[in-house]
Amino acid sequence: MERRKKLVDLSVKEQQYLSDAAEVESWMNEKRPTVESEDYGVDEGAAQKLLAKHKALQNDMVTYKQWIHQLAEQCNQLATFPGHQPQRFVTKQKELEAEFARLNKIAEDRRLALEDSVCLFEYMRESADLEQWINEQLQTAMSEEYGDDYEHLKELKSRFEEFKQQVKTGSERFVLCEQAANSILRRNPPFAKEILKKQEKLRSVWRLLLDYIMSREQKLTAAEELHLFNRDVAEQEEWVAEKVKDQFRAFLSKFNLQMSTMNRDLGRNVQHIHSLWQQHEVLENEIKQGEPRLQKLLAESARLKEHYPGGNAEHISTQQAALVDGWDELRNATDDRRDMLKAAYDLHRYDTSNLLRTTLIGFRFNGEVRDLLAWADLTIQDMQSELNIHDLQQAEWLQKEHAK
Repeated sequence: MERRKKLVDLSVKEQQYLSDAAEVESWMNEKRPTVESEDYGVDEGAAQKLLAKHKALQNDMVTYKQWIHQLAEQCNQLATFPGHQPQRFVTKQKELEAEFARLNKIAEDRRLALEDSVCLFEYMRESADLEQWINEQLQTAMSEEYGDDYEHLKELKSRFEEFKQQVKTGSERFVLCEQAANSILRRNPPFAKEILKKQEKLRSVWRLLLDYIMSREQKLTAAEELHLFNRDVAEQEEWVAEKVKDQFRAFLSKFNLQMSTMNRDLGRNVQHIHSLWQQHEVLENEIKQGEPRLQKLLAESARLKEHYPGGNAEHISTQQAALVDGWDELRNATDDRRDMLKAAYDLHRYDTSNLLRTTLIGFRFNGEVRDLLAWADLTIQDMQSELNIHDLQQAEWLQKEHAK
């Protein structure tokens, strides 16, 4: 009875081993098509789902690997019993372990392939987004807007500085994309050429963006110099026009003024002319002090023409000529005004001297007339008087007086 019980127990163990081995073998046969699949997903989402399912399968394989280890222990026990062909269990165990090892190798290769696929889709998505972002930034960097005036340009430069900061922040995305590409390439995937081609295109547009940013910055700097020059020229012209306006009723044509009508207020008398002359000297002094600024503008215009040839140089030459012409107009007008004030002063001085001389002559004439009238009255009185002549001597004297 004891021997029969041992045989029954051994038979049960053998059948249990064979049953468990068959179940493991069936599971491996079921999973083999999945593990050997070449479907790595058509997009990032599909690849991630396949990778998640595959990792779950590999977790199941860990469980089955432990089961195979348990079967190996059972096989070793069965091999110790004589009879019942124990070698068949050893052979079966080796077949199970070999098949599981092959399946595990295929599963590991598929995991790497799926991870490569996910990385590829992630890289392609990120690189496409980055390329689109770079192209959008290129539109800003390629702008040819330089402002209508200096204040407008300052606003553009402020926005450009913000834009550069955005690009600097975006450069981190480019670095990360570059690192992702290098990480994928180190795995030597079958699509390495595609990654290399895409990354080279990214580098190309990135370098293009940086070149345009540098060019835009240089052009804005040049525009700033030109706008500053234009503003200084406008202020100089306004200053010249204001000084001319002090001396003329109409405006010079080059500064929206005309010189045709000169201020006729040349003084009502010598004192008034002296006051006008003092005002004119103040103006001449201001003009003299403004000449260094003109020379500085002319020197700056020469420098700008050399640095920015072409249309800009022609525009600068026009403004340069306008500055010189306007300055000459102002100097000529000032000289003319000074000459006219001097002439008016001389005229008033001459008129005053003549008036004084005429007055003195009048006074002398009036005195002589009064003397003559007094003499005439006296003479008439003498002629009308009746004199008594007493002797010859008195008669001769009276005859002489009457003859006079």
